[in-house]
Amino acid sequence: MSAGPFEDGFAGIPGEWIWDAEDFPVPLSPAQTGLLRLLPLRHRVVGGYLFRRVDDAEVASDRGGIMDVVRPCKRVEAARSLGDALGPFLDLQAEHRKLAARGARDGQALIDWIDTNAPDARAQAIAVLSAQPSHDRRLSEVARGTLELGEYLELYGGFSFAWDAAAPTYAEDASSLRAALPALARRPERGSMFYGHWVPESALARAGGFPSPERDPDQAIAARISEAGLSSFVAEHIDQWRARAQAKMRRLLLDLGERIGLAAPEDVFFLDDDAGRLAALDRAPAGGARRAAEARELQRQQRSVVPPRRMIGGRIAEATILGAMRGLGTGGRARGTVVRLDRTGAIERLCAAATPVVLVAPTLVAGQTFAVGLAAGLVVAHGGWLGRAARLAREAGIPAVVGASGSLDLDEGSDVVVDADAGKVERVA
Repeated sequence: MSAGPFEDGFAGIPGEWIWDAEDFPVPLSPAQTGLLRLLPLRHRVVGGYLFRRVDDAEVASDRGGIMDVVRPCKRVEAARSLGDALGPFLDLQAEHRKLAARGARDGQALIDWIDTNAPDARAQAIAVLSAQPSHDRRLSEVARGTLELGEYLELYGGFSFAWDAAAPTYAEDASSLRAALPALARRPERGSMFYGHWVPESALARAGGFPSPERDPDQAIAARISEAGLSSFVAEHIDQWRARAQAKMRRLLLDLGERIGLAAPEDVFFLDDDAGRLAALDRAPAGGARRAAEARELQRQQRSVVPPRRMIGGRIAEATILGAMRGLGTGGRARGTVVRLDRTGAIERLCAAATPVVLVAPTLVAGQTFAVGLAAGLVVAHGGWLGRAARLAREAGIPAVVGASGSLDLDEGSDVVVDADAGKVERVA
């Protein structure tokens, strides 16, 4: 797809918008598009890809907390129909976005402050911002036999490999989690509270411990790090509630597909990109199977498109650089065989590999983070230095290169070197 269709899709739309490639790197199903369009002033889907507005005054405000996401999630879970769930799901999306943006803002502000006022405490700041997500830590408990998988799925079963209602959740198919358990059980899992946040021992060692009392007599560094760490923790924690609400929307959509008599209930995800129209259906539309097949084919075609990174005032302000095997590195080097995390059976291949593996993916969504510590290296096409992939790689102590768009040209089984000191990925001849 050329630049024209994206500019057509933003014609007359003011403000600055960026492709949300870190959470939505692939085209959305029509049903998910409809759910995200509930926030038209903040979300826009063009060519199947989600763009989010970045100059909204409400985003990253200091108002609100975790309960502002929990409450609408509970209302979504209590809903008996798709129509009943749309209002609270809209509320959840709005609050989730604000809290996630706050986490990103506070993390960057901390690094900027540390670099200016206490550069020797940078490692401690990074350690806190890279703290392991609670759902990964609880999965390690399952691997060690201190928590039942069923209990884990009650809490985190709404996660999946994609933020899309069309994607099955782990509660529906936990085969990838089960495949990872033996490897997770062999992985050391020691840590402690660090500035009020649980951080793995490996990250603590790399950070060099706390700043000395002489260096931080008034606890100014500790206060700054703890405050930003709390925002980072909230931003990760609310993903659990977002996943639970998303899973309920998926169930309601499937229930709708059955109720209106679709031969394949899963076709409901590909019937309409207007959530209100979809919720109002009382019978299967004429030609529904054909329409769903055409929508699936369109989504397949959209996968070959690379959207612009940034739109301003309806025009492309920053294109996505194609073919780049360079990005931002987290430090270190690793060599291994490529396993594509965006391919079916990736976790099974990762865990069965007899030699070191380099995970390659468009991005790293919350439902995939448990895989990071099982690899020798990580390469993602999208994301920033303080994004999820980079943070989790630092926590796991593995080299990572993020924002290397050309990495998606790497074939499964390729032999590569991840040079995260230089921020590049090299094929081994």
